[in-house]
Amino acid sequence: MAPASPALDGSCTLLSAPAPSSDVLAAIAGEYATLADEYGPRNVLVLKRHPAGLESLIDALAETSLEPSDGPPRSPRVDSLPEHASKTIEKYDPTLSRLEYEERIELISLVIDGASRSVPDYLQRAAAHESFARDVGQLLLEATRQRIRLDDLDDPHDCLAFLYAMNDRFHAELDDRGYVERADVIPQAVERLEANADGLRTRVTGSFDAVLAVEFEEYRRLDRRYLAALTRDADLVCVGERHASVERTRVEPGRIDDIATDAGLAVETLEPEVVRDGETDTEPPHHPIARFLAADESPDRLTDLGDGTGSPNAGSTDGDPRAVDSVDADPAGADSSETDSRGR
Repeated sequence: MAPASPALDGSCTLLSAPAPSSDVLAAIAGEYATLADEYGPRNVLVLKRHPAGLESLIDALAETSLEPSDGPPRSPRVDSLPEHASKTIEKYDPTLSRLEYEERIELISLVIDGASRSVPDYLQRAAAHESFARDVGQLLLEATRQRIRLDDLDDPHDCLAFLYAMNDRFHAELDDRGYVERADVIPQAVERLEANADGLRTRVTGSFDAVLAVEFEEYRRLDRRYLAALTRDADLVCVGERHASVERTRVEPGRIDDIATDAGLAVETLEPEVVRDGETDTEPPHHPIARFLAADESPDRLTDLGDGTGSPNAGSTDGDPRAVDSVDADPAGADSSETDSRGR
């Protein structure tokens, strides 16, 4: 049975479907403006799950109009969750060093070479494949992030038992050398914050009154534990998109709105604004594409063309379905500069 979702006290605004980055940033900026007006910009910590797109988020929040203050304008406090967790670990033990990727590969090889446990035949055969090292590395990284040890497994397969035993030995070696693996940064930060080791939680959380969690659809269970530890005495507001999780759903089942509700958050769904097209209300143009890719629902092209929402060349077909098909099938008419609708 999967462990219960960590309890969170706050609110969660979810866009009803994946949206263009401009819409997402507008929703985030609205929540940020409310928090900044109440607590002050420097007392609001904005945590983005992934570092990609951090500068765009900072720019969007910096443009948010706030009530004038006595002091000079200040930039928003924005950080990725992994980097914030790394700073938290450094506050606890400044002597810890993060293990670089190349050092990790070398140290794992030394641990495996020095192992007394015999390598299962299946792994010996699999090692001949080019992707073996990468796949094993991904497995051990995820085991580290989820804090899974060999003792946690019930009657494991010989191959899994070997790999998890090597991972345990690897982390014992890291402890002896004073290193912390990047995949272990958030787990260690969670443990230190929850225990308030050496007053760490008090020191870290004393500098803000509210946390705005961005990209909430990508927050895994461990990430949500980190949020819970940070916001015991702070206001928590989350912003995310339904049906937009990519990395979280690779390792954790469940819809983000269900997860947010189970955690205790007050969930509000934000519907996209209706686009006005003459006298007819139509949905945003990317929605039919999203439905087709997600649910294989093919839009009625003739209807779209007839009501003016389809191809601008519709007037030249004179209602001939064959002509419409020929226009749609012509690759020369396609836009070769398509980008991700999320823009990130």
